[in-house]
Amino acid sequence: MPRVTYSRHYLLLPQSASWSWIAACRRYWETFKVTIGFSADDAAYGPGLEERAVTVINPSQWTDSIEAFFEAYYPGLRYDPVEAATPYELEAILNGRVARGQRFG
Repeated sequence: MPRVTYSRHYLLLPQSASWSWIAACRRYWETFKVTIGFSADDAAYGPGLEERAVTVINPSQWTDSIEAFFEAYYPGLRYDPVEAATPYELEAILNGRVARGQRFG
């Protein structure tokens, strides 16, 4: 159990993402202080947390259904998929969320 109860929001990038994909998340990270990483297990794990939210960038790039994986192994988390063809498109989507003050789509 965590020392204190808190919420966690993880921005999950595909294993193949390069630095340009991480850079595209900068304003979103600066605004919402999400954790950015590449591990689906790290993203979803969190017994005792108030909220577990995972924004999955390009879920279609995972070999198996990432949503089904979360449902099977980490039920109860908030799943937020985002598809973007390029880092520039991702940046535009995430910056739009920042402009609206919305972490999720």
